Amino acid sequence: MEHRNDFQETVFQRREPPELVHVLGGKLAIRQGTRAHWSSENTAMHVVRLSGEHIFIDEVDLNIRNLCSGYSYCISILDQIYVWHGCGSTPRERNAARDYAQATAAKGTSVTELREGDNDTDDEMFWMVLGDSGDYAKADYWRFRNTSAPSDPRCWIVDATVEDDPIRAVALSPAETMIQQSVYIIDCSLEFFVLVGTHARSKRSDISLAIQTGMRVAISKPFSPTVHVLVIPTQLPLDMRHAFRDLDESEVNGGFVPDHMNILSTTEAIKHVGVLL
Repeated sequence: MEHRNDFQETVFQRREPPELVHVLGGKLAIRQGTRAHWSSENTAMHVVRLSGEHIFIDEVDLNIRNLCSGYSYCISILDQIYVWHGCGSTPRERNAARDYAQATAAKGTSVTELREGDNDTDDEMFWMVLGDSGDYAKADYWRFRNTSAPSDPRCWIVDATVEDDPIRAVALSPAETMIQQSVYIIDCSLEFFVLVGTHARSKRSDISLAIQTGMRVAISKPFSPTVHVLVIPTQLPLDMRHAFRDLDESEVNGGFVPDHMNILSTTEAIKHVGVLL
Protein backbone atom coordinates (compact mmCIF):
# COMPACT_ATOMS: atom_id res chain seq x y z
CA MET A 1 0.00 0.00 0.00
CA GLU A 2 1.41 3.37 -1.03
CA HIS A 3 2.00 5.86 1.76
CA ARG A 4 1.73 9.56 0.95
CA ASN A 5 3.06 12.40 3.03
CA ASP A 6 0.27 14.81 2.20
CA PHE A 7 -0.24 17.86 4.37
CA GLN A 8 -2.67 20.74 4.44
CA GLU A 9 -1.42 24.26 3.89
CA THR A 10 -3.52 27.33 4.66
CA VAL A 11 -3.35 29.98 1.93
CA PHE A 12 -4.62 33.51 2.43
CA GLN A 13 -6.20 35.59 -0.30
CA ARG A 14 -3.70 37.83 -2.11
CA ARG A 15 -0.86 35.79 -0.58
CA GLU A 16 -1.19 32.80 -2.88
CA PRO A 17 2.14 31.03 -3.48
CA PRO A 18 3.36 30.75 -7.10
CA GLU A 19 3.16 26.96 -6.89
CA LEU A 20 -0.60 27.10 -6.35
CA VAL A 21 -1.18 29.47 -9.27
CA HIS A 22 1.03 27.30 -11.47
CA VAL A 23 -1.10 24.25 -10.67
CA LEU A 24 -4.20 26.26 -11.64
CA GLY A 25 -2.77 27.02 -15.06
CA GLY A 26 -0.79 30.16 -14.34
CA LYS A 27 -3.83 32.38 -13.96
CA LEU A 28 -5.97 33.12 -10.90
CA ALA A 29 -9.18 35.18 -10.80
CA ILE A 30 -10.67 36.21 -7.45
CA ARG A 31 -14.09 37.78 -7.01
CA GLN A 32 -15.66 39.47 -3.99
CA GLY A 33 -18.62 38.25 -1.96
CA THR A 34 -20.45 34.94 -2.04
CA ARG A 35 -21.06 32.94 -5.18
CA ALA A 36 -24.83 33.35 -4.78
CA HIS A 37 -24.51 37.07 -5.49
CA TRP A 38 -22.40 36.70 -8.64
CA SER A 39 -24.10 37.63 -11.87
CA SER A 40 -22.95 38.69 -15.30
CA GLU A 41 -25.27 41.69 -14.90
CA ASN A 42 -23.47 42.94 -11.77
CA THR A 43 -21.43 46.11 -11.96
CA ALA A 44 -17.87 45.06 -11.20
CA MET A 45 -14.24 46.09 -11.61
CA HIS A 46 -11.29 43.71 -12.00
CA VAL A 47 -7.61 44.59 -12.15
CA VAL A 48 -5.40 42.33 -14.28
CA ARG A 49 -1.75 42.21 -13.31
CA LEU A 50 1.31 40.12 -14.06
CA SER A 51 3.28 38.99 -11.01
CA GLY A 52 6.33 36.89 -11.75
CA GLU A 53 5.19 34.45 -14.43
CA HIS A 54 1.53 34.42 -13.37
CA ILE A 55 -1.57 36.48 -14.07
CA PHE A 56 -3.78 37.62 -11.18
CA ILE A 57 -7.27 39.00 -11.77
CA ASP A 58 -8.64 40.61 -8.63
CA GLU A 59 -12.03 42.19 -8.15
CA VAL A 60 -11.80 45.60 -6.49
CA ASP A 61 -14.40 48.17 -5.49
CA LEU A 62 -15.73 50.15 -8.43
CA ASN A 63 -13.94 53.41 -7.70
CA ILE A 64 -11.73 55.75 -9.71
CA ARG A 65 -8.96 55.44 -7.09
CA ASN A 66 -8.68 51.73 -7.87
CA LEU A 67 -7.72 52.54 -11.46
CA CYS A 68 -4.00 52.69 -12.27
CA SER A 69 -2.01 53.39 -15.42
CA GLY A 70 0.18 50.38 -14.73
CA TYR A 71 -2.35 47.62 -15.43
CA SER A 72 -5.29 46.42 -17.49
CA TYR A 73 -8.86 46.32 -16.19
CA CYS A 74 -12.21 44.71 -16.91
CA ILE A 75 -15.14 46.87 -15.87
CA SER A 76 -18.70 45.64 -16.33
CA ILE A 77 -21.51 48.20 -16.40
CA LEU A 78 -24.98 46.82 -17.10
CA ASP A 79 -24.79 45.25 -20.59
CA GLN A 80 -21.38 46.71 -21.34
CA ILE A 81 -17.90 45.44 -20.47
CA TYR A 82 -15.00 47.82 -20.79
CA VAL A 83 -11.46 46.51 -21.19
CA TRP A 84 -9.19 49.42 -20.25
CA HIS A 85 -5.45 49.25 -20.76
CA GLY A 86 -3.23 51.56 -18.76
CA CYS A 87 -0.19 52.87 -20.64
CA GLY A 88 2.11 50.62 -18.59
CA SER A 89 0.16 47.38 -18.97
CA THR A 90 2.03 44.50 -20.56
CA PRO A 91 0.96 42.47 -23.62
CA ARG A 92 0.21 39.46 -21.38
CA GLU A 93 -2.02 41.58 -19.12
CA ARG A 94 -3.85 43.01 -22.12
CA ASN A 95 -4.46 39.57 -23.59
CA ALA A 96 -5.61 38.20 -20.23
CA ALA A 97 -8.02 41.12 -19.80
CA ARG A 98 -9.52 40.54 -23.25
CA ASP A 99 -9.92 36.81 -22.56
CA TYR A 100 -11.51 37.42 -19.16
CA ALA A 101 -13.98 39.94 -20.60
CA GLN A 102 -15.03 37.54 -23.33
CA ALA A 103 -15.33 34.65 -20.86
CA THR A 104 -17.57 36.59 -18.48
CA ALA A 105 -19.68 38.41 -21.06
CA ALA A 106 -23.30 37.32 -21.10
CA LYS A 107 -25.25 36.98 -24.33
CA GLY A 108 -25.97 40.43 -25.72
CA THR A 109 -23.16 42.09 -23.78
CA SER A 110 -20.83 44.24 -25.83
CA VAL A 111 -17.11 44.50 -25.08
CA THR A 112 -15.38 47.84 -25.64
CA GLU A 113 -11.60 48.10 -25.55
CA LEU A 114 -10.07 51.39 -24.41
CA ARG A 115 -6.42 52.45 -24.31
CA GLU A 116 -5.29 55.14 -21.91
CA GLY A 117 -4.61 58.41 -23.64
CA ASP A 118 -5.73 57.03 -26.99
CA ASN A 119 -9.45 56.37 -27.28
CA ASP A 120 -10.65 56.57 -23.67
CA THR A 121 -10.93 60.33 -23.31
CA ASP A 122 -14.32 60.79 -24.93
CA ASP A 123 -16.13 57.78 -23.48
CA GLU A 124 -18.52 59.63 -21.17
CA MET A 125 -20.20 56.52 -19.74
CA PHE A 126 -16.88 55.04 -18.64
CA TRP A 127 -15.78 58.12 -16.69
CA MET A 128 -19.26 58.92 -15.42
CA VAL A 129 -19.45 55.57 -13.63
CA LEU A 130 -15.85 55.50 -12.40
CA GLY A 131 -15.43 59.14 -11.43
CA ASP A 132 -13.24 62.12 -12.26
CA SER A 133 -10.52 61.11 -14.73
CA GLY A 134 -8.01 63.22 -12.81
CA ASP A 135 -8.29 61.15 -9.62
CA TYR A 136 -6.72 57.81 -10.58
CA ALA A 137 -3.13 56.62 -10.12
CA LYS A 138 -1.32 57.84 -13.23
CA ALA A 139 2.22 58.79 -12.27
CA ASP A 140 4.30 59.43 -15.38
CA TYR A 141 6.69 56.57 -14.60
CA TRP A 142 4.06 53.86 -15.20
CA ARG A 143 4.72 54.17 -18.94
CA PHE A 144 8.12 52.54 -18.38
CA ARG A 145 6.57 49.42 -16.89
CA ASN A 146 5.84 47.66 -20.17
CA THR A 147 9.25 48.38 -21.68
CA SER A 148 10.97 45.82 -19.45
CA ALA A 149 9.99 42.78 -17.42
CA PRO A 150 7.83 44.07 -14.52
CA SER A 151 9.23 43.23 -11.10
CA ASP A 152 7.33 42.83 -7.86
CA PRO A 153 8.06 45.28 -5.02
CA ARG A 154 10.94 44.44 -2.70
CA CYS A 155 11.41 45.37 0.94
CA TRP A 156 14.35 45.53 3.34
CA ILE A 157 14.41 46.18 7.08
CA VAL A 158 17.20 48.47 8.30
CA ASP A 159 18.94 48.07 11.65
CA ALA A 160 22.30 49.86 11.91
CA THR A 161 23.06 48.12 15.22
CA VAL A 162 23.50 44.80 13.41
CA GLU A 163 27.03 45.24 12.12
CA ASP A 164 27.21 42.14 9.92
CA ASP A 165 23.76 42.47 8.34
CA PRO A 166 22.27 45.98 8.83
CA ILE A 167 20.00 45.70 5.77
CA ARG A 168 18.00 42.50 5.45
CA ALA A 169 15.42 41.50 2.84
CA VAL A 170 11.98 40.81 4.33
CA ALA A 171 8.37 40.56 3.27
CA LEU A 172 6.41 43.70 4.05
CA SER A 173 3.89 42.23 6.48
CA PRO A 174 1.90 45.05 8.09
CA ALA A 175 0.19 42.60 10.44
CA GLU A 176 3.42 42.32 12.39
CA THR A 177 4.03 44.90 15.11
CA MET A 178 7.63 45.05 13.91
CA ILE A 179 6.63 47.56 11.24
CA GLN A 180 5.90 50.22 13.88
CA GLN A 181 9.31 49.70 15.49
CA SER A 182 11.49 49.69 12.40
CA VAL A 183 12.75 51.50 9.31
CA TYR A 184 12.23 49.95 5.87
CA ILE A 185 13.40 50.49 2.32
CA ILE A 186 10.68 49.73 -0.21
CA ASP A 187 11.58 49.29 -3.86
CA CYS A 188 8.46 49.70 -5.99
CA SER A 189 10.70 49.34 -9.06
CA LEU A 190 9.57 52.69 -10.45
CA GLU A 191 9.67 54.57 -7.15
CA PHE A 192 11.49 54.14 -3.82
CA PHE A 193 10.27 54.78 -0.30
CA VAL A 194 11.85 54.82 3.13
CA LEU A 195 9.13 53.85 5.62
CA VAL A 196 9.66 54.97 9.20
CA GLY A 197 7.56 53.24 11.85
CA THR A 198 5.72 55.20 14.53
CA HIS A 199 8.23 54.20 17.18
CA ALA A 200 11.29 54.43 14.92
CA ARG A 201 11.44 58.20 14.49
CA SER A 202 14.37 58.51 16.89
CA LYS A 203 16.43 55.88 15.04
CA ARG A 204 18.49 58.41 13.14
CA SER A 205 21.23 55.99 12.12
CA ASP A 206 18.68 53.61 10.62
CA ILE A 207 16.89 56.41 8.77
CA SER A 208 20.16 57.82 7.43
CA LEU A 209 21.35 54.41 6.25
CA ALA A 210 17.98 53.70 4.61
CA ILE A 211 18.01 57.02 2.74
CA GLN A 212 21.57 56.62 1.51
CA THR A 213 20.97 53.02 0.42
CA GLY A 214 17.70 53.87 -1.32
CA MET A 215 19.36 56.68 -3.25
CA ARG A 216 22.26 54.46 -4.33
CA VAL A 217 19.98 51.67 -5.52
CA ALA A 218 17.73 54.15 -7.35
CA ILE A 219 20.70 55.55 -9.28
CA SER A 220 21.51 52.04 -10.54
CA LYS A 221 18.17 51.87 -12.38
CA PRO A 222 17.91 52.65 -16.13
CA PHE A 223 16.23 55.87 -15.02
CA SER A 224 16.42 57.45 -11.57
CA PRO A 225 13.28 56.74 -9.52
CA THR A 226 12.31 59.29 -6.88
CA VAL A 227 13.06 58.42 -3.25
CA HIS A 228 10.54 59.61 -0.65
CA VAL A 229 10.38 59.20 3.12
CA LEU A 230 7.05 58.21 4.70
CA VAL A 231 6.59 58.52 8.45
CA ILE A 232 3.79 56.48 10.05
CA PRO A 233 1.01 57.37 10.72
CA THR A 234 0.44 58.51 7.16
CA GLN A 235 -1.75 58.05 4.16
CA LEU A 236 0.08 56.12 1.47
CA PRO A 237 0.62 57.60 -2.00
CA LEU A 238 -1.96 56.18 -4.38
CA ASP A 239 0.62 55.00 -6.92
CA MET A 240 2.61 53.27 -4.17
CA ARG A 241 -0.48 51.33 -3.09
CA HIS A 242 -1.02 50.14 -6.66
CA ALA A 243 2.53 48.80 -6.88
CA PHE A 244 1.44 46.10 -4.41
CA ARG A 245 -1.28 43.54 -4.80
CA ASP A 246 -1.85 43.20 -1.07
CA LEU A 247 -0.84 46.46 0.64
CA ASP A 248 -3.49 47.57 3.15
CA GLU A 249 -3.21 51.21 4.18
CA SER A 250 -5.08 50.59 7.43
CA GLU A 251 -2.85 47.68 8.45
CA VAL A 252 0.31 49.67 7.78
CA ASN A 253 -1.01 52.36 10.11
CA GLY A 254 -1.99 49.94 12.85
CA GLY A 255 -5.71 50.26 12.16
CA PHE A 256 -5.93 54.06 11.99
CA VAL A 257 -5.44 56.02 8.77
CA PRO A 258 -4.89 59.77 9.33
CA ASP A 259 -6.41 62.45 7.11
CA HIS A 260 -3.03 63.56 5.81
CA MET A 261 0.13 62.23 4.17
CA ASN A 262 3.29 62.46 6.26
CA ILE A 263 5.79 62.43 3.40
CA LEU A 264 9.20 64.07 3.05
CA SER A 265 11.72 64.43 0.27
CA THR A 266 15.15 62.96 0.98
CA THR A 267 16.52 66.49 1.38
CA GLU A 268 13.89 67.36 3.97
CA ALA A 269 14.38 64.05 5.79
CA ILE A 270 18.15 64.47 5.94
CA LYS A 271 17.74 67.92 7.47
CA HIS A 272 15.20 66.54 9.90
CA VAL A 273 17.45 63.80 11.24
CA GLY A 274 20.47 66.06 11.19
CA VAL A 275 22.56 63.84 8.94
CA LEU A 276 24.99 65.02 6.30
CA LEU A 277 25.63 62.70 3.35
